[in-house]
Amino acid sequence: MNLEDIDQIQSNGSTALHAACYFNHLEIVRRLLEAGASRAIKNKIPGNNRFIGASGKIEWIIVTPYVKETARAERHSLMFYANHSLEELVQRATKFYLSTQLSSVDKIDQVKYFFQQAIEKGDAEYIVKAYTAETGFYSRLNRDLAGGAETGKHERQFIVDMNSSLSKNISSRIQSYKHHGKDPDELRRRRNQYNISLRKTKRDEQIQCKRNLIVNESMSDETDDDDELRRCLNLNEILLQSQNSDLSICYEGIRSARKLLSIERNPPIDELINLNFLPILVQCLSYDQYPDLQFEAAWALTNIASGNTHQTQAVVNADALPYLLRLLHSTYSNVCEQAVWAIGNLIGDGSRLRDYAIELGVISPLIEFIQKDIPITFLRNVTWVIVNLCRHKDPPLSLNIVQEILPSLKYLLSFTDVTILVDSTWALAYLLDCGNPIIQLIVEFDIISDIIRLLNHNEIKIITAALRAVGNVVTGTDEQTQYVLNHGVLNYFSKLLQHSKNKINKEAVWFLSNITAGNQQQVQAVIDAQLIPNVIHHLQHSDIQTQKEAAWCISNLTMSGSVEQIQYVVNQHVIPPLCNLLQQQDAQLLQVCLDALHNILKNIPEENLEHVTREIEECGGLDKIENLQTFSNNEIYHQSYDIIEKYFSNENDDDDDDISSMSQVPRNDIFSFGNNSANQTVPDNNFNQNNPRFEF
Repeated sequence: MNLEDIDQIQSNGSTALHAACYFNHLEIVRRLLEAGASRAIKNKIPGNNRFIGASGKIEWIIVTPYVKETARAERHSLMFYANHSLEELVQRATKFYLSTQLSSVDKIDQVKYFFQQAIEKGDAEYIVKAYTAETGFYSRLNRDLAGGAETGKHERQFIVDMNSSLSKNISSRIQSYKHHGKDPDELRRRRNQYNISLRKTKRDEQIQCKRNLIVNESMSDETDDDDELRRCLNLNEILLQSQNSDLSICYEGIRSARKLLSIERNPPIDELINLNFLPILVQCLSYDQYPDLQFEAAWALTNIASGNTHQTQAVVNADALPYLLRLLHSTYSNVCEQAVWAIGNLIGDGSRLRDYAIELGVISPLIEFIQKDIPITFLRNVTWVIVNLCRHKDPPLSLNIVQEILPSLKYLLSFTDVTILVDSTWALAYLLDCGNPIIQLIVEFDIISDIIRLLNHNEIKIITAALRAVGNVVTGTDEQTQYVLNHGVLNYFSKLLQHSKNKINKEAVWFLSNITAGNQQQVQAVIDAQLIPNVIHHLQHSDIQTQKEAAWCISNLTMSGSVEQIQYVVNQHVIPPLCNLLQQQDAQLLQVCLDALHNILKNIPEENLEHVTREIEECGGLDKIENLQTFSNNEIYHQSYDIIEKYFSNENDDDDDDISSMSQVPRNDIFSFGNNSANQTVPDNNFNQNNPRFEF
């Protein structure tokens, strides 16, 4: 049976690899691994072997048209599900596997929790957590996987789904680069890990939705004890007061409700919603003759809208937004400001409510406020609402709306107030993360230079926002990147790369990684600014996150740069820190470092190649690359194998050693492609065929 026959019945090679390893056919093992056969499956079920024949050789006794059709369908599914989102895949797996097939599995609720987290956070790593948690899921999944062609349709489809979702997640960062592989259009990358809704981050919990707490009233009027306040104020009594036609009595009820909603711990938002209190608050917004009542009602709605999505939607369902927008034209500043605050919380919930507010006309009055001489606290709130307008990118703002608010953002950048500068810069950073058309619009508006000068600010928060903004510009085209370089942005980076804060270092190196992903002129600009030694310093000495960014920076340079530029980084002693990172277990980081080393070896002048190979060997890099030939990731295995084969083959003339490095069998009858192979040997003829265990 040849590899083509194997491929007809096994879509990813794992079962064939199990069988070849079981029967000690090392040449087949070698060929399967070179062809990319999966090594990630574990099968430790004793007595479940589909390959034992009377002759003691591999006998494909279950090869039938049905088996081949199943494998063909699996290959089709692997391609089909590559185009589906993680959420769709996990939902399907939950519906057709967890809920229907595994209801009796031990601790299945814990597994379902991890699946739900994968959906909510958009992170396939939670599937791995579900697989590795101490539940019955691991063993049941392996049994279903090992069940062969007769395994139930849903079990097999779930495995396909899970593999697809995990592989999509693993490759997402690599695919967001220019030049990955050989494509010059994929090496620059957006910082995707920061594109999650800001509601889910610490900063956004503080900014996206804000509650107006009790801070301005005297201690005799407001108590600091939330529990005491709850005891003193009865919700039913508040409801009756608020429904009174006498507006002075109504005011007292609304004010009491606002007090409860302003307590710091567990305000009774849901309780008031369930009492149908929201329509009363909305009605109070219409009483122009009683601005104090409008103010208290708007304050109460602000704090309800600061809650979860369900609570925010309840405010919208009560038709509050048109009334709040109307209050933006009130002659009373405190009423206007409180309405702005409430609207900001509604817009911050997502792009759907943002677009609804835009449709109702929110942009014009906000811009008018910015141009007026209003108190600084009021202007801060208006700026914060502008941030909420800009933050959502699914979908992003239309080009017309961006064009409408850009003059106001440019004006806000002229202020010295730290809060206003931070928020207006973040607004631009979010817009610049919405694709090349918006980047181009902002570039043409000539606002980038205003952002660049903020890189020299003393406030960490401002530097961070400015770095993200200019960093998002250089994820665009070469022309957009060159625009930033022409404005002298690199002059600020020597200081940024030596900043005392790790997060500033990391952001600065990320920025440079997208410059080195550009053309050779842009690579040379980084070299001429004498920034490469700083990058290599971070590659060797910084925290692991900054080291990753530095590895990307160097790898991109070795992909984009000329022979002379690559020789320059070699002369800056980049080899040892690159090799040192090869002991990490992060597959993406390993791939990036191997890419950099491979590019250096391929492009270095012939007369300098021996020096580079010797440096790799002397710093321990060769040993690390050899060890990676047993790594579980196929790409890393192939990359490390290619490097050894092409550049260090004189060091390994023993073919037997080559074979045993790919597949070694321990004495305890576990067949392993793992790292702990020092004491493993090929089994003798007394190998127990009735109780095999496989571990890949």
